Amino acid sequence: MSNEIVLKKKINVQGGVINLADKVLKIMRGHVGVDNAITKQQLFKQVFGVEFSTSNYSHYFVYDILKSALHFCRKHTMCFIISKTNNRNVIFYVINSSNDVVAYHKDIDNKIKNMGAMKGRATTSVMEQWYKQAWQISNKFKKPELITAAP
Repeated sequence: MSNEIVLKKKINVQGGVINLADKVLKIMRGHVGVDNAITKQQLFKQVFGVEFSTSNYSHYFVYDILKSALHFCRKHTMCFIISKTNNRNVIFYVINSSNDVVAYHKDIDNKIKNMGAMKGRATTSVMEQWYKQAWQISNKFKKPELITAAP
């Protein structure tokens, strides 16, 4: 792929994110403060006009683009949108209180802590030569109906 094609793709994707960000800014006017939060499903429907479906894998890819638009808003506008998991549901709202700031800082600190743990895991993987091991997903992560008895 030539540099020109790559550059055009980046411009097109960036332009799409900016267009979505503009739409998100308009929607988020009505979602200032945690009490006015919007769910992932509601935001997806307002932005794209369709219900988010967990069985439609393409929706996950489109949702990633929406997350990029939310990040763009947070980074490049004065609309600081918080994403938060609330009882396994993702919600979004515009930050408007010191309590929100404290909660956001705590969330960021936890993410940094988890990244530190992953740095240690990366070091362990090299030290213990995990790259030479048999790789498999532990049964503790699989749904019971997918686990079969060994032959």
